[in-house]
Amino acid sequence: MIAAISWVPKGVSKSVHTAKAPPSKEEIEKIKSNVLEIRLDELRSASKSVKPETDSLTEVKELDMDNYDEEDDGVELFGSGLSNLYYPSNNMDPYLKDGDEDSEEEEDIIIKPEDGVIVCARNEDDVSHLEACH
Repeated sequence: MIAAISWVPKGVSKSVHTAKAPPSKEEIEKIKSNVLEIRLDELRSASKSVKPETDSLTEVKELDMDNYDEEDDGVELFGSGLSNLYYPSNNMDPYLKDGDEDSEEEEDIIIKPEDGVIVCARNEDDVSHLEACH
């Protein structure tokens, strides 16, 4: 089912996608603490209305979510960690055999100023899609 459709005038769309800079460690920690506080407030309000068999707050504290992302120095089963998943350049990646990039694919991805763009939002079962055609 098509939920929405819109025409984007020529020249309005960005020709090349610009990625947003990832959040800093301070911003991530702030978000984590805010989410934890909200969750604890929800648990407190729920525990006031219903008396559970065990105290939910102590269970959350036992999980020690502040140190959740801390890595253990255990055995790694499938490789040597994230270093195998990321290479700064495609030339350094041993799994990429062809160093040539398809210029035709780049032409299809880049939106030119003279291109007209149609944006469509649609739903299929439990999945929502946002598509842009030029």
